[in-house]
Amino acid sequence: MRYRLLGSLVVLGALGLGTVPAFPANYLQSARTAMQRGDLKTAEIELRNAVRTDPRNGEARYLLARVQLALGNPVAAEQQAKAAEARGYDPRAVIPVLGQSMLSQGHAAELLKTLKPTGKNKAADAEALVMRGAAHASLGQEDKAAASLAKAEQLDPANADAWLADARLALARRNVKEAQDKLAHALAANPHSVRARTLKAQLLAIDKDVPGAIKLLGETIADRPPAIPALLLRANLLVATGKFDAARADDDAVLKLLPGNVEALFLKAVLLHQAGKNQDADALLDRLQPLFPRLPKGFFLQAAVKENLGQLEQAAAAARHYVAAAPDDPNGAKLLAEIEFKLNRPDRAIPALAKLVADGKADAQTYDMLGRAYAATGQTAEASKDFQQAATLAPTNVGVRTQLASTMLQLGRPDAAVTDLEHALTLAPKQPQVGEALFLAALRTGDLDKATAALAKVRAAQGDTPVVRNLTGLLQLAKLDVAGATATFEGIVKQDPAFMPARINLARAQAMAGDKAAFEATLGDILKKTPASEPALTLLSNDLLATGRAPAAVGLLEAAHKAAPKDIRLTLRLGDLLIRTGSAQKALDLVKQEAPTGAPGPALLGLQAAAELGLKQLPAARDTLTKLVALEPRALVARRELAALLIQKGDYASARDLIKTGISLFPNDYQLYVDYAMIDFKQSGLATALSTADALHTQNMTFVPLQALRGDLYLAAKKPEDALKAYEAANAKEPSLLLTTRIAAVLQQTGKVDQAMQVLKDWLAKHPDELQVASVLSGMDIARKNYPEARVYLKQVLAKAPHDPASLNNLAWIDQKLGKLDEARALAGQAYLLAPSPQTADTLGWILVSANQPAQAVVLLRQAHAGSTDPRIAYHYAVALNATGEKAEAVKLLHVAVASKVKYSEKPDAVTLLDKLTKGS
Repeated sequence: MRYRLLGSLVVLGALGLGTVPAFPANYLQSARTAMQRGDLKTAEIELRNAVRTDPRNGEARYLLARVQLALGNPVAAEQQAKAAEARGYDPRAVIPVLGQSMLSQGHAAELLKTLKPTGKNKAADAEALVMRGAAHASLGQEDKAAASLAKAEQLDPANADAWLADARLALARRNVKEAQDKLAHALAANPHSVRARTLKAQLLAIDKDVPGAIKLLGETIADRPPAIPALLLRANLLVATGKFDAARADDDAVLKLLPGNVEALFLKAVLLHQAGKNQDADALLDRLQPLFPRLPKGFFLQAAVKENLGQLEQAAAAARHYVAAAPDDPNGAKLLAEIEFKLNRPDRAIPALAKLVADGKADAQTYDMLGRAYAATGQTAEASKDFQQAATLAPTNVGVRTQLASTMLQLGRPDAAVTDLEHALTLAPKQPQVGEALFLAALRTGDLDKATAALAKVRAAQGDTPVVRNLTGLLQLAKLDVAGATATFEGIVKQDPAFMPARINLARAQAMAGDKAAFEATLGDILKKTPASEPALTLLSNDLLATGRAPAAVGLLEAAHKAAPKDIRLTLRLGDLLIRTGSAQKALDLVKQEAPTGAPGPALLGLQAAAELGLKQLPAARDTLTKLVALEPRALVARRELAALLIQKGDYASARDLIKTGISLFPNDYQLYVDYAMIDFKQSGLATALSTADALHTQNMTFVPLQALRGDLYLAAKKPEDALKAYEAANAKEPSLLLTTRIAAVLQQTGKVDQAMQVLKDWLAKHPDELQVASVLSGMDIARKNYPEARVYLKQVLAKAPHDPASLNNLAWIDQKLGKLDEARALAGQAYLLAPSPQTADTLGWILVSANQPAQAVVLLRQAHAGSTDPRIAYHYAVALNATGEKAEAVKLLHVAVASKVKYSEKPDAVTLLDKLTKGS
């Protein structure tokens, strides 16, 4: 039988009959059937066959254009639509497909030039006007769009697309009522329109009836399958309501029918991101990226995905694109700010957030983020305002309250911080961090009674928890009850060995008690188990460095780096310590170890340059810094280091360009202007540098520090008299605090102290709020031993800044000199609580010695001596030790104090006491 069949086929061929052709009508019918069931790929194949069989078939080309447009191939769709038009196919049908294909390619301007009403066919002209309206809308010409659509509605009131486009335009203009009216016309013209019913569901969702919207979309999908627009909107609404599996099913249904549908692919990326599959989402977004200019949300999603992948620079770039494309969306500015925070660039977060505030679109989160950005850049006054606004908008937000309190502390207003934290404690009485913040803020007032009262409130709210007992120990330390604090911390550690704050504070108490072995053992035990644990690592490594045990400190950091090799901060600390301890080559090897194959990032390049400088490899350091500045143009320290190396090489032109670019990036960094002028000074001399200073000032008259540039250059040239004249001339034109203090400084340096003080007094008389001037005058009076006058100025400062530790410390020192020991002790105690340091510990300790309380004094002076090489502190410590019976230790310290080459007024007293203690020994 097989041979007979073959024979029959051969006969047919011999007779010239060939195979029976498939007619275009068959292809068209097959295509229509495939389109009805949503199988567009099959429809495309059938329609291509129809066009190939009958190239003049306008209907086949029209249908092929529709399918190609739906499949995401607008270029091919445009070609087929034009071909259908050329073959006389119904223009009313062709025009929408042609217009949509052109708009999908971003050819709105070309559409307006070529697609115009002809006056021959009202229905076709209406379609052309609808497309022109869409083109005007895509170009942001909303009024022209509205006019085109109104004409379309007049020409053909039954054109549902015209009413529907008008409804979308009204919605874009945020006129929901008008959108609803226009939509009613569209539905009246075509009650079964999938797109009209989808828009109706969108309006229901806007009206917060999401369940109603989803119900309508379900009915539409059931009535008119596959109803792609309805499927896509339902998927988006399901995502918004957290029903991700159902959303994924709808999206997959669309992609099965239309694998290239951009909206469905974008939604797939959203769902991948939601599921934590950011690598897959990233790959998909890379494919879609060319479409992002017309799909701005793509930039937003890409930024979020890149952020999750740790690709922060790329994330920031995508977020900036989104903010530029969608400036009215607050979420873009917030996302950009969040990424910039992670990149440690809070200054770059400010502009976008500040714009939201200026545009009246800021919510509590915006103000909170802006406040944090200002706080991180040292703009505490601005931070305070924004945190206060955030607290007003979100009065029950504990996080905002604690941020506001933190800013109040930075502003030197601990009392206000206490008030905010007391409110936060009422909102979240059981949150340990709130209670801890309240106690520490109260301690920062310098008032132990207030700290005691705050601790009582925390204990009443939270009970006798380890956190509360840890705060109790801190209060004991503040009262210099070191033995009591040690017992408290030991009790917590015994009960809960894993409670790290108590173990760290126990080490601090041991250090205050002078038990160095116990201090090192406590911290060493922590680091044996967790080598990178902070602050144990910093405390112990600093102690080892201070006591001349640098190799041991390096060993600690090496162990920490080994335990946490991906912690870049540890890598940089280790490298820095290696350089400081004379092992720059090891630091260089560390960089190569961290980046064995690829190029190092900015942080490691900085370490590499520092190591190369340590090894005197100047050409290599220049190359490394050049790479670093190219990667991170805002790396200001690296930019200035590179400029210095270029000057050293004699490449003044490159150094000048480098600093000039820095000025464009940091227009308010005065040191860059000095650097720029100094390049001319080093290359061509003072006259050229002065001309440059004048030019810089002329270019930026509003930048006040530039008034001082001429004078600063004269000082650099060691011409103080000329500097004084320059400062005075500038101050005569536009008086400023900056110039006034410069004038006073030069007068003081040249021995004209009375004139210097008079200049400052005159300024203070006119500007009594300038606390800086009062502080400088007090220091000058102290130097002249004019203590009563210095006391007046310090009182003036403290009247407006009652928690300024330097002024409190200085006033305590003066009161001790004047015999006011009670006042001195209270002031010194407050200064020490506000800012524990060798200076404040020494002042309070020495006052306690004078008040015959040497035991407490020893605790403070031991701390002061450990953190300072000042012979005066060594002398004070020796006196306290001698008073407590520790004569041998006192003698050791007195030898140090007497041998010092530093001149100090108490040195004769140190000599006398040493003679007394060593006589006969």
